[in-house]
Amino acid sequence: MKTKKKIVPLRRRITNVKTISVILLCLIALIMSRCAKDRLVSDAIVGKTLSANSPDYFKRLSAIKDRFYSSKFEQKLIANVNQKYSWIPDWEHPSSQVVNDTVSYVFFPLIAYVKENNVTKTVIELGSAHYLIVKNEKEFYKAFYYQAKAPNNSSKLAIDKFTGNLLLTNFENGKSYLLDYVEGKVSQSYQKRKMLALNRESIAFPNKISYWESICHTELKYCTWASDGPTNCNSGTVHIIYSPDCNWPQGNCGSNYSLIDSSEITVCQDQWFPDPPTDPGNGGGGGGGGGEGDFNPVNLSNTITMDPNTRACLESIKNSIVSASQLSVTMANLLKQVHNDNTKAQNAVLALANNPNVSITLGEKTIPYQTKTLPDGTTTVSETHGQTDPITGNIKLNTLTLNEASDMAIAASLIHEMMHAYFVWGANNLSGEEGMAFSDLNRYLFNQEDGTPHPYNYPELGFMQHWQMAETYVNSMAKILVDISVAKGYGASPDTSIGMEEYCRDIFWGSLQQTSGLEPPDAARSKANSEREYKNQAGSTGKKDCL
Repeated sequence: MKTKKKIVPLRRRITNVKTISVILLCLIALIMSRCAKDRLVSDAIVGKTLSANSPDYFKRLSAIKDRFYSSKFEQKLIANVNQKYSWIPDWEHPSSQVVNDTVSYVFFPLIAYVKENNVTKTVIELGSAHYLIVKNEKEFYKAFYYQAKAPNNSSKLAIDKFTGNLLLTNFENGKSYLLDYVEGKVSQSYQKRKMLALNRESIAFPNKISYWESICHTELKYCTWASDGPTNCNSGTVHIIYSPDCNWPQGNCGSNYSLIDSSEITVCQDQWFPDPPTDPGNGGGGGGGGGEGDFNPVNLSNTITMDPNTRACLESIKNSIVSASQLSVTMANLLKQVHNDNTKAQNAVLALANNPNVSITLGEKTIPYQTKTLPDGTTTVSETHGQTDPITGNIKLNTLTLNEASDMAIAASLIHEMMHAYFVWGANNLSGEEGMAFSDLNRYLFNQEDGTPHPYNYPELGFMQHWQMAETYVNSMAKILVDISVAKGYGASPDTSIGMEEYCRDIFWGSLQQTSGLEPPDAARSKANSEREYKNQAGSTGKKDCL
């Protein structure tokens, strides 16, 4: 018996096909929409991740600093036993890294200070290191790098390729995390603890606190000791030493030690800290994965304005100085080479050029050269290339210098005067932690008895500023000039016996050796090379723009 095949009407078949097609189209559209949404979200996150290549990098660093002080986090960096000791972020030398493309970290070294008799002094930390770490520009952590058994308490802890422990304490909620590092990266044992923590979380009962949060707490106790005075190690400075078991470090570096800080912190080693950073000395991840270290010129705003009666070339030279400073600081951050002598003047220039609280006018005026007769009957000419007002910081370059000096010499004069302006501004306007850091770096600008800045009418003010310039900044001032010479295409050093960087130092030393009381390695050569540029003699770099 044959079974009759049921025939579905054509209209119904067409309707079914249409229905299936509509469903398929909706599914495809939903998938495409989801993928597009995920891609857009991903792109948005990556675009917002802070890195050293971010166009608004320095602006966002400034916002981090503002939030730190507005949240009064500096109060959490004061020792709890002896409050004369505190730690202050080194805002001038940050480093940054990006983890997994979407998580940013900024590291600010924490510098230890002690304040006695109204004088603040830097203290050297041995066997451990403190940092302020900011995650995604909003999570602030006190980072404490240490080793359970410090191999040497008479030297600083090596952070590059760090092996040891990192204790992270959140400033806002007090939550602490303990991480293990080997050669600058999170250890394999810590990676395994991540899986353990996640597995335990997955079996926790609904609406219950997770397993490791409830039963695996650990008390971490440690003490910090400070020497009672300068020690026999590291140039005779005061030291602080971390002790994981609170044992008194007797006789270390030939000094007695007193307790200044102690902590009992609840941590949980099974609690995972998401996307942990590498150590701040690790070269990887600092640039965020893109670019060749391009820099963005500083927005000059109106912080250094031009006198309308001065020649236009002066503004161009000023901009060259600021751009060269910006490039040096940016590259130093990218290469993790910020703790050296090559960016001090650059940071000073940027403190003036990108600071809404600074208002300086740059102009020119005629300052006659002075002829002096020496005791032996010979004469010498004293030239003043520029002047900086000791109250306002306004700068005037000598019209005579602008008329005859090479462009390189004019740039050197402007860098020199900008340093004077920086000294005036910093000594009279910075306060709190910034003021202490400034006075520590520029000690000749302050009265060593009471720590107050020398007043504007102090007879030796100019001499002390020149001494500070020669001792602390001359190398980095020369580096600015070298970068300008490269940008201008000046080529090799006019003095074939030395390189361009040493030649640029000579240009500064030509006048500093007369005004600072200090002498360069080769005083006669410095004087000759400086005169070559200031008199635009044969063989100088030449006069091109500032005619």
